[in-house]
Amino acid sequence: MRKGIKVFIAGICIMLFLVGCGNGQISNDKITIKQYKGLEVEKVELKVSDEEVEAAIQTDLQTVELDVQETAAQMGHIVYVAYEGKKDGVAFEGGSSEYARLLLGESEPFEGMANGIVGHAVGDSFELTLTLPEDYGPEELNGQTVVFSITLKELKKPYGSTEVTEEILPYLSATAKTIDEYKAQVKKNMEENNEASERQLLETALWEALLKNCTVKEYPKKELEEETELLKSTYTLEAMMAGMDIDTYLDATGKNLEATAKAKIAQKYAVELIAEKEDITVSDFLYKEKLQEYAMRDGYEDAKQYETDLGKDNIVRVMKQEQVVQLLMDTCKEVEPKEVEK
Repeated sequence: MRKGIKVFIAGICIMLFLVGCGNGQISNDKITIKQYKGLEVEKVELKVSDEEVEAAIQTDLQTVELDVQETAAQMGHIVYVAYEGKKDGVAFEGGSSEYARLLLGESEPFEGMANGIVGHAVGDSFELTLTLPEDYGPEELNGQTVVFSITLKELKKPYGSTEVTEEILPYLSATAKTIDEYKAQVKKNMEENNEASERQLLETALWEALLKNCTVKEYPKKELEEETELLKSTYTLEAMMAGMDIDTYLDATGKNLEATAKAKIAQKYAVELIAEKEDITVSDFLYKEKLQEYAMRDGYEDAKQYETDLGKDNIVRVMKQEQVVQLLMDTCKEVEPKEVEK
């Protein structure tokens, strides 16, 4: 299953529980919502400090790679190489790359490769005979002598300074004409990122507030089991990526399968009821437009395949959910954060 699908289905907003102050109750045979308009949430305002801008600039500077005047690679240079390793004339798994980046003296995929590259120029093709480590992996390769065919494609060097200069400016920005303009661009980009984060935080708070105003009349056993299993598969994948088993992961993160599954069901029921009450629909035009957008976002070239994999009902539900979220945002009351008692 492609990346994004589980997040799309299993995580159609794993955002939980909240606050409200009753103003027009609505209900159906699945759920009662005491309030959904005028929900009160704390205002979120993320500011960009001068220190944060400077830190971002320093990060940019660390990515700058300069052309070198020397014709031969030296320790401290950055090289881009293609290589293929063979044992007795047969290529072995994990021993090849079409475009690997190496900082000579600091990073190398196989011990001794950097030393073998030193002294070569761009365009050189050569062979290196190296010995794999005793714990390389496949038993038949551990400690074995192999031959690498290498081609040096590019030769660079790190900028290595913490200062932004006029000379280095083109490496940092394609459009900035001055250092001040570049710094302004960095700050603007950070502010735009903050705006996206503010919206996400507000959305999370609104779902929490809405769900605290919801009472589900019954959680159907089959639906709850399906949601729990889908959620468990998502958390199992997250646990594997974190190097944990599922139980350890759940304990470490404080996640509760049943509570989160119930929250997802409540959220789904709430979206259905609010959409019905507010006459929120998804037209054919909107569906086609959003389907293409979702497919591209989740790495699909074929929107129809995306629709087949996720299911039209799920996609329509999320489109309605987006409209419900916007309604909650348009009608909510943002208040100043409460001071935390020391």
